[in-house]
Amino acid sequence: MRSFIASVRERLGVPGSLELARDRLAQVIPNATPERVQAFASGFSRAEFIASRVETVQQANTQQMTHDNQHSQSRGKTFEF
Repeated sequence: MRSFIASVRERLGVPGSLELARDRLAQVIPNATPERVQAFASGFSRAEFIASRVETVQQANTQQMTHDNQHSQSRGKTFEF
């Protein structure tokens, strides 16, 4: 999904903006009506949101696993006098 989003952004994104260029989008959608262009833009926006959330969750899981591993390793250590 990330590569799809990056590809669409590269081809149809407005430079310096999070918006898609509606005129270019209308050119690449067969039988493009304003409603179809809007539907694609809305779906694309949802896909970006989902991809962002997935990335956030993956990062949180990685951090949690790292923390859990460090914690379990430190519990196994003992001190001798």
